[in-house]
Amino acid sequence: MILDVVTQTNSTTYADLLGVQVGLDRLPGETAADFIDRMHLAVTAGRGAEYTGLINELNLQFGLSLNQAFEVSSVDDFELTIGFGSLKLGNAVIELVTLTSDDFWAWKQISAVVDEINALGDYTAVLLGADGPALTLARQSNTLLVSAEPIEGRVVRLQKGRMLAASASFNQAVSGYMLGPDGRTLHFESPVPDGTEITYRYRVCPFRAVASPIACFSLLDPALHSKALGSNGKLIYQVREYLDELLERDRSYWAK
Repeated sequence: MILDVVTQTNSTTYADLLGVQVGLDRLPGETAADFIDRMHLAVTAGRGAEYTGLINELNLQFGLSLNQAFEVSSVDDFELTIGFGSLKLGNAVIELVTLTSDDFWAWKQISAVVDEINALGDYTAVLLGADGPALTLARQSNTLLVSAEPIEGRVVRLQKGRMLAASASFNQAVSGYMLGPDGRTLHFESPVPDGTEITYRYRVCPFRAVASPIACFSLLDPALHSKALGSNGKLIYQVREYLDELLERDRSYWAK
């Protein structure tokens, strides 16, 4: 019998067998080479139960990827944090979402956020990717952690610069030290003992904020409380929809 219509499917390769081991299925029309690239990312990216792991897992399963949204720079070091619904830059707070008159979330465009950063006067922000709603901006900070970095000698050059001096801790006692003006070099009074490790926080300046095609937030996020209530003190429309869907899919949330 001759089939008039043939449905195109992926042919099974060793890549599909490897995909089982990393918990991924090949997407319709995805080449073996592209699937292998996605699997490589799957074994290098964090896929835990925390926020970062969840964002990575969702993008991996759907064949999507994070993208650079905008870059912020300044003459001086700065602290930037993006949480649910707001961006904090130094002492300034930029709201990413507003409420309409009928208590509906209205998310700003990323380009509008860039304009507000530039309007502060002390920073320069540049849009790097396609514009979109600020809801897609991932939770992130330019203050990062280095854990248990091995060090030796009396003068130590750290892997990362702009270290926050007060954040430094060691796995064993060390002599007094000073942080050099480069924010990266430690000058100890005497060589550190063998096996010494340092844990510290540092700032990334300039900083490139990333966005995810799939937005994700937790109903337990403390920042959600101030964004979830409308002018009348009731839940806004989108949160009610999310809760209704959650309760419909998982009846364990229903009270007995």
